[in-house]
Amino acid sequence: MRIKFKGCPLFTKQRFTKADLPDVLQKVADVKYGKLSGGQRQLVIIDAFSRLNRQLYLFDEPESGLDPRMAQVVMQRIQQLNSEGKKIILTSHQFQNINNDHYHLLFLKDGKIRFEGSPSEFLKREGTSDLVQAYIKTDEDQ
Repeated sequence: MRIKFKGCPLFTKQRFTKADLPDVLQKVADVKYGKLSGGQRQLVIIDAFSRLNRQLYLFDEPESGLDPRMAQVVMQRIQQLNSEGKKIILTSHQFQNINNDHYHLLFLKDGKIRFEGSPSEFLKREGTSDLVQAYIKTDEDQ
């Protein structure tokens, strides 16, 4: 069976079965792309790009505008790519899904690097256990 999210050109030449899709997309595989929610569309795009089998992926705020559950699903898919040995560059203002040291953080402000390292190093430096609070402290420091 050829899955084709109508209106989403990224899937037009791909051949795979419904079973190849993440669970959340299996449920909506027959729905027109334009009828999907924002989170479902975002996951369709990320899933489609991940099938291009590249070594490097760039995601610009992939959680933007998503509800917490769908943001978690999107981030899990991105983390899966990383576990497959793919390199990921990701910009985000959302910290709830950056919860382990598999991430290498780079905080920029005014074109200058304010911090570079693992989340645990960042938390230790800022003396907190909350990434949001650590970010706020770093952002306020002059």
